Amino acid sequence: MRLEEEVVWSTLSWPGLERCALWRDRRGWMLKGSAVAIYGKVPYIVTYSLILDDAWKTRRVAVELERGGSRKSLEIMVDEGGRWWNRGKKLASLAKCVDVDLQITPCTNMLPINRLRPKVGQTVKVVAAWVRFPGLEIQPLEQEYANLGRRRYRYTSKNFTTEIRVDRFGLPKVYPGFWVRKATYRPAHTLGGR
Repeated sequence: MRLEEEVVWSTLSWPGLERCALWRDRRGWMLKGSAVAIYGKVPYIVTYSLILDDAWKTRRVAVELERGGSRKSLEIMVDEGGRWWNRGKKLASLAKCVDVDLQITPCTNMLPINRLRPKVGQTVKVVAAWVRFPGLEIQPLEQEYANLGRRRYRYTSKNFTTEIRVDRFGLPKVYPGFWVRKATYRPAHTLGGR
């Protein structure tokens, strides 16, 4: 695995910080991150790992959440047929999903952006497997991404719309009202590329 980029976001709607690293190998991509937040006056620590194939399709999701002395985890696998599984149980409600969307992080917005690569002026529609926090419940969520140009995307789901600014890898720089990037690290091999 080769590190492509590391970022730190500050949360705006609750106190917290998140660190996320994007890794690449010959088979695809990996996102690994951890977030520390205070939600409802309770401290949380969340760690996640996403394995994506070379086309940015979700293959594996692992999430662990610690709060108030308790621990919860979620492990999802997506097979070659696009079927979603949680610890051996098929998740039929996610049959139309290709991407995962972790509510706790802005990094998963990059998945449909990179997988579908909408042209400027184009809007793409997806159904994501939305993992809600703090309960780690999973449900399908219809989403739209409109490419506004200059690495800006209008994101819409349900009754929510915002404009996300991303970097060259698709990782959000600004997600109004929720996250803002505080730091970026790029290894020398990534400078000047992509």
